[in-house]
Amino acid sequence: PTPAQTMKLIHPIANRLGLHVRRIDDLTRLMNHAGSDKGWGLRGRHYYTRVYHRLLRHLREKPVQFVEIGLLRPDRDSRRSHAGAEGQSSAKAASAPSLLAWRHYFRNAKILGFDIDDFSAVQIPGVHILQGDMSSPTDLLKIKQACPDGIDVLIDDGSHVSHHQQIAFAELFPCLNPGALYIIEDCHWQDSSLEKKDSLKTRDLFREFRRTRTLASPFIDPARATEIGSHIADVRFYDSIEPMTDDTEDALCVIRKKS
Repeated sequence: PTPAQTMKLIHPIANRLGLHVRRIDDLTRLMNHAGSDKGWGLRGRHYYTRVYHRLLRHLREKPVQFVEIGLLRPDRDSRRSHAGAEGQSSAKAASAPSLLAWRHYFRNAKILGFDIDDFSAVQIPGVHILQGDMSSPTDLLKIKQACPDGIDVLIDDGSHVSHHQQIAFAELFPCLNPGALYIIEDCHWQDSSLEKKDSLKTRDLFREFRRTRTLASPFIDPARATEIGSHIADVRFYDSIEPMTDDTEDALCVIRKKS
C-alpha cells in the first residue's frame, strides 16, 4: 500500500487505542533515523526538528554554510558519560548522528561540525569536523577561518553552559551573513557541575534583550555587546517536547541577524 493508504488503515486503530498519529516532516525522519535527539518519537527527544524544518526548508537546495557546535552522543559512541568541558579532551567519537542527517537534508551545503572531543574517525562526505573548546576565542577562530564567506545557519548544541554559550555567541554572531540564523539549543538546562554560580542564564539574557533591546552579559565586553545587539533583527523562543524535564519552556532560542 501507498503511505496514504497505510495512514488510512492506521488512524482508526490508533483512535480506538486513544493514540494520535502524526505525520512527520523530512528532517524529523532523518534525525530519527540517524539517532539524534533533535527528532521525535523516543524518550528524551526534543522535537526541535518541527521548528527547524519550518525555518530552514527554503534553504535545502542552496549552497549555504551550515555550522553545528556540539556533536556529543555518548550512548551511540561509547564515550565517557561526560564530554570534555573546557581545555583538552581525550574522548574519541565513532559517529556524528546530527551531521549525518544535516548532510542528507542540505544537499548542496557546506557543513562544518565543531566539538571538544576527537571526531577524526568520523567520515561523512561533504562534512568537515574541527576539534576545539567553545569557551576559547582562540579555538573559535578555527570556525571563522573555515567559513571565509560567512555563516548562514549556526546551531549551538554544545555544553549548554551559560558562559560557554555567551562567549561563543559574541565571537561567532558577527560572522553570520545578513539574514542568517544563530540557534542555541537546550537553554532550559545547564550542567550543575559546569555552570558558574549565579551565572546569567542565556535564556534570561535573550528574554531581556527582547524586552529592552539591550544585550547585557557579564561574559561579553559592553562595547561589543552593543555592536552585536544593533545587528539582531529578532529573537524567538520555542519549547522542547522532552517528557523527562519539568521546565521545557523557551528551550530553543533562534536569533536572526538583520538583513
